[in-house]
Amino acid sequence: MFAKLKKKIETDDAASPGRIGRAESVTSLPRAGSTQFLGPSPPCSATSENPSMKDVTVSNDETARLLLRKTEQCKKLEGNISGKCDEKNELKASLREAESYKSRFFKKEEENDEFEDLATQELAKVKHLLINTEEALTACRAELEGKTRQCQAAETQVEKLTDELGPLKQKLSSIEAENVKLKEEVNERSDVIMMLTKEKAAFDRRLDELNSDMTKKLSEISRLEEQLSDLDNEHKTLLRNSDIQRNKSSKLLEEKDEHIETLQERVRTLEQRVSNSTLSGDDKTAALEAERTKLEEKLSEARQQLTEVKSTWSDKITHLEHQIQILEHEINTQKLKAMDNETQLRAKISLLESELTEMEKARQAEASEAKSKVAHFEGESARFLEKELKLEEQSRVLDAKISKLQEEITKKDEEIASLKQQVRELQSAQEHMSSLEGSVAEAEKRRDEFETHLRGSESEKEKLLERNADLLQQIQCLKSSHADSKKELQRVIDLKTQTIEALQKAEVAMRQRLDGLERQIDQNEIVKVESGLYSERIDEMSATIATQQAQLTEKNRLLKKQEQTLKDLRLTLQRELKVQALPNDEAPEPAANSASGGRLEGATGAGRASSPGFYNSSSSSSSSQHQQNHHHLHHQPHSNTNQSNFMQGNSTHPSASQSFHPATSTNPSAAVLAVQSSSAYSSSVVSLTAQSPSVPSGAQDSLTAHTASVKRDLDKDVNFMYLKHVVLKFMLSREAEAIQLIKAVSMLLNFTQQEQQLIKDTLEWKMSWFGHRPPLGKGQKAKVIPPTL
Repeated sequence: MFAKLKKKIETDDAASPGRIGRAESVTSLPRAGSTQFLGPSPPCSATSENPSMKDVTVSNDETARLLLRKTEQCKKLEGNISGKCDEKNELKASLREAESYKSRFFKKEEENDEFEDLATQELAKVKHLLINTEEALTACRAELEGKTRQCQAAETQVEKLTDELGPLKQKLSSIEAENVKLKEEVNERSDVIMMLTKEKAAFDRRLDELNSDMTKKLSEISRLEEQLSDLDNEHKTLLRNSDIQRNKSSKLLEEKDEHIETLQERVRTLEQRVSNSTLSGDDKTAALEAERTKLEEKLSEARQQLTEVKSTWSDKITHLEHQIQILEHEINTQKLKAMDNETQLRAKISLLESELTEMEKARQAEASEAKSKVAHFEGESARFLEKELKLEEQSRVLDAKISKLQEEITKKDEEIASLKQQVRELQSAQEHMSSLEGSVAEAEKRRDEFETHLRGSESEKEKLLERNADLLQQIQCLKSSHADSKKELQRVIDLKTQTIEALQKAEVAMRQRLDGLERQIDQNEIVKVESGLYSERIDEMSATIATQQAQLTEKNRLLKKQEQTLKDLRLTLQRELKVQALPNDEAPEPAANSASGGRLEGATGAGRASSPGFYNSSSSSSSSQHQQNHHHLHHQPHSNTNQSNFMQGNSTHPSASQSFHPATSTNPSAAVLAVQSSSAYSSSVVSLTAQSPSVPSGAQDSLTAHTASVKRDLDKDVNFMYLKHVVLKFMLSREAEAIQLIKAVSMLLNFTQQEQQLIKDTLEWKMSWFGHRPPLGKGQKAKVIPPTL
């Protein structure tokens, strides 16, 4: 460019003396003609006046030449002035455009700052929620430890009871032996022995009941241990999520500090520019060159930082992949351990079943032996009765003989002495019987004490059942809090994607504007090179371009960081979903969760496909309403198909209700739909069971139990409780307070704009003194209950 300018200047200089010579020749011709046209002069005067005339003509020629040169210079200067005016106008227009672009750029920067402030606020909310969840987890862990201790104490008590059962059984066997002896010794106590056998049968039944209770308790303890393992897994996942969130918050703080530093540097550069604008000439160019060098140094530093960040991110990615492999290995080991535990438990169950069968066989053998002994004792009692009858007949014969044989009284005296001895023996036997009765009374006391001990164990069993119910409620609360934290994480991810897309759009617009500015600068440079003039505005524009490029690089870096944070959040969500889908859950729950998850994924996928960009608050609310309407329309035909399937005999209602219920956790308005659908479903079930007499009673009981469980789940649902709370607050508050709650109630109950306005107008009418009542309809279409006369 400079070589071309030099050539043009040289050609202009070469052309200028020729033009001047031509002008001199043109001007000299009439001058010479005029001198020659003068009259004749004497020879002496001609000789004397020639040198002076020559001097005059030379001076006139020089003045003409000077005039021509000045006129040409004036024309050139006028052309230069017009070109400079055009350039000035163009520069003014470019300055205006740059100022407008600058104002827009600052506005966008302010908007970006506002978005970043919103993101920091949301992160603070997420941190607060994480702290609350951690506190709840610590409390739950403390309660779980206390309950595990209680379970261990209960197990020790059960073991003590089992240890006490052995001596009690031995005592029972000893008592049975004593009863046998008593039956052999005394026939008169047969009734008492029969009562003791009946009591023994009752004791055996109670023992069987205790054994069944023991098996139930063991099953409950195993279930509680499984729940403990599930809670530990959830706790680990929450700890991982908290660590990830901490890392993200630290990253965001670092980004914020870097952004503040960049803004401070920008302010410094702007202040320097303002101070440099007061300068003039070479000082201004020197200041611009210094700024340019500084910006180049910043560019080099930014590139070095980018390389360092890339290296650190690669190291982090490798570290994370290594951690993922370690976690997968741990999951596999845990699965193997769970399989081993299941095999051990199955082996224990088989052993216990074999022991139970052996105990039942032994009990049946003992019962058969006792029956045989009772039959033997009954036969012996019958023999003794026959002997007594025979003895009575013999006594009668003896009386007859005594009346006849009074002479043999001496002999009979001896027989009387022997009889007295027998009486004494009978008295000793009666004393022995009284001692035996005392032992029987002691045995009855022991039996009463054992019954009291059994009652105490039953009370302890009821307490354990209540504690188990409390544990189940706490587990459900933990699951609901986990679902809420998961929703908040999903919302943060959506906001991050929206901010990234907005920043990408801003980056595209900035690049387009930079391209336009570069084109304008090239055009200006071409025009100025052709005209042979340079201005200091080129350096300023190049400096602005360099700053904007630095800003673009910084924004690219921020975009990459935010994309990395988004990837981390998605990975954490996927891990949470994998942890929730572990095989320790119950059998009906996965089917329900899969059905509800499929519907929810369909709804969210449709929302994402329709609007993949950045959402504002209004767009997000409209999309949520659209999803609610879509969900409602999706479930209405489903309920109809469920009714038809029930008429045909299929049992599809429980799965439908289970798949419908989790959808209430996505939206507050979905809870109302769930209530309506559940009430309609229960009424349809009752009507169908009433109309169809062929339905068995077991199916009716199962359906009624299922409807009761659905109502219980709806009563425990968080969204339904929130709806209840808002409606109660709206109904019980004053009119001025109720006006503030109109929007919340209309959003929860899906009111139209007309219904919302009608509620507002009625409340304002109640608050006003001389207002007009809004139209509420008449007849059957009236929206108000008519007053009673």
